[in-house]
Amino acid sequence: MPYAKISFLFFLFIGICAAQESKVKKANDAYETYSFINAQKIYLKVVEDGYESPQVFKKLGDTSILIANTKRLSSGTTNF
Repeated sequence: MPYAKISFLFFLFIGICAAQESKVKKANDAYETYSFINAQKIYLKVVEDGYESPQVFKKLGDTSILIANTKRLSSGTTNF
């Protein structure tokens, strides 16, 4: 019986990790197609769900900078 519980928890953990990886891939695809706002929303959700990765944190920060720069350029302000 304990083996069944351990097996269940193991497969549950694997399933959660696979789901997070799928979301990260979706966010990376959005990032690569310059859809920074959508990418940022997905990265934030993944981090809030407990996923931690240096690459995710870097891209989350990059999206914030890129969104801010886009807003500045569209408003005509070029002072960085």
